[in-house]
Amino acid sequence: MTIGFPESHAASFALIAYASSWMKCHHPDVFCAALLNAQPMGFYAPAQIVQDARRHGVEVRPVDVNHSRWDCTLEELQDCYHAVRLGFRMVRDLANADEAAIVLAHGGEAYTCVEDIQRRAKVGGRVLDRIGHAAGFGSLDLSRRSGLWSVKGMGEAPLPLLRRRMSGRASSGQRRSNQWWISPR
Repeated sequence: MTIGFPESHAASFALIAYASSWMKCHHPDVFCAALLNAQPMGFYAPAQIVQDARRHGVEVRPVDVNHSRWDCTLEELQDCYHAVRLGFRMVRDLANADEAAIVLAHGGEAYTCVEDIQRRAKVGGRVLDRIGHAAGFGSLDLSRRSGLWSVKGMGEAPLPLLRRRMSGRASSGQRRSNQWWISPR
């Protein structure tokens, strides 16, 4: 008996379907993280995958500047499953290079504020704005709204501690003076 293309295709699809079903049934946390890391696939949107995982008892944690990596990861829990930490790949229009700068500058020392991220990782305000839209400042005790306001208050480049300011135009008989001042927050 010879097996033609339709039969072999059906057999391989059946094997993949069985293995996927087994993983989803016995390890929904691993299944969710793997599917999210394989995006874009075209079948299901990431939000649908996350909702399904939550319906099956998996804790899904948001993107966070102090805990996330590029890919979605698994975090230990007391329960039978792991928590799925969403990765920076879920943040719209965030480049892998920007994520790498944030993770490398983290170096085991948690970020304390949005300005700390900009200063240590040397990323621009647009990158932080994208992370703010994804509510990625949770470990800094900032909601999505307050995180976005923190980002909007900063410029594109990190602010130096001291800036040189020239006083206003010299009036008659006065010279322009140079003054140093500490930049406000």
